[in-house]
Amino acid sequence: MCSFKHAFHGIFEAFNSETNFKIHIIADIFALVAGVFFSIHTWEWVAVIGCIIGVMSLELMNTGIEKIMDHLHPVQHEKVRQIKDVAAGAVLLCALGSVIIAAIIFIPKIAAFIFP
Repeated sequence: MCSFKHAFHGIFEAFNSETNFKIHIIADIFALVAGVFFSIHTWEWVAVIGCIIGVMSLELMNTGIEKIMDHLHPVQHEKVRQIKDVAAGAVLLCALGSVIIAAIIFIPKIAAFIFP
């Protein structure tokens, strides 16, 4: 039970300290509202929720890596920059994939809504 408490504390810590985490939450809310509005199918919900969980999980891992590296090596160092850049790249890759999946799901629905 205590591990759940620590996990939720980590999520709240990321929310309070990371702007990108907040941006992802806003995008997540937008995707969820759009899913409800357009009554997306079950498989589409699976894709949307999978993307949300994937991006948010990677963002949390990226935050953890950044905090560890800042703690272990507070002075700027090329290897630390490379480690942080690779972790950020993982988040970016997942986020771009999620945008593509969202486009595949939502663009036809938006088009059908605008041009019935």
